[in-house]
Amino acid sequence: MTNDESRMLVNVFETIGHAERAVGSLLADGYHPGQIAVVETAQEAHGLGPVLTRLGVTAELAGYYENEVRDGRVLVAVRHAPGDADDVRTTLARNGGAVRVPLWLRDRRT
Repeated sequence: MTNDESRMLVNVFETIGHAERAVGSLLADGYHPGQIAVVETAQEAHGLGPVLTRLGVTAELAGYYENEVRDGRVLVAVRHAPGDADDVRTTLARNGGAVRVPLWLRDRRT
């Protein structure tokens, strides 16, 4: 899979335990560690927004995710093939992941 073909899916978890279980499930599903990133501390979150933006997340949403980590949540980002989005989303959700989108941003999308 080249970077041109791949997609990024980001979920937020309330605890590191939930995030670790999600990563374990992704690894069991055949994803390799290089496709998965976990950000769990405010120190790690510094500069996260621009990194996510370079990976295809909108600037507004990337900044929001950076703040989510600063507020104590754990972010898991998975690079996947275009056709695998539903499987990745299901695996993350099954382990407590949520796609958090602020209401002000969600309302602008509709």
